Amino acid sequence: MKKILITLAAALALGACYKPSFPSAMSFALPKTETGAVLDLNKDLAGKPVFIAVMATYCPHCKHSVPQVNALNDKFKDKGLVVLGMFADATPDQIKTYVKEENVNYQTLYNAGELLQQLNVQGVPHFILLDKNHFPVKTWEGEDPTLNRFDGAVLNVLN
Repeated sequence: MKKILITLAAALALGACYKPSFPSAMSFALPKTETGAVLDLNKDLAGKPVFIAVMATYCPHCKHSVPQVNALNDKFKDKGLVVLGMFADATPDQIKTYVKEENVNYQTLYNAGELLQQLNVQGVPHFILLDKNHFPVKTWEGEDPTLNRFDGAVLNVLN
């Protein structure tokens, strides 16, 4: 009985430390909010690190995160980082209004619902940092008032 309890405790301890591994390199093609033209991650952004902000137009926490993402874009776009806003919405109309009202300074994509389900994104805001080969290297969930919370991870990807 003692051996069973020790084995069970060890299994539970290992399970508590388990983090699912990131999927292979990401690949997607989604329409741009402004033009409807398709952005293909692997063709249009080949060799570039990408920061994805998954947001929803109805989400107050997403709106609070826009200044952080805008600052990230301002700080690192000239160093090669591409910042994208990704929305599950199937049409761009609400997103265009959101972009204007919230002063979003990065490119946005729409119709990402199926992709977000595949990635198991369960809530917004959700942030994904991809390296230059488009492998996810870090994710963040939820709102955080720390202005520079993404900088360290982004610097590691850019170096």
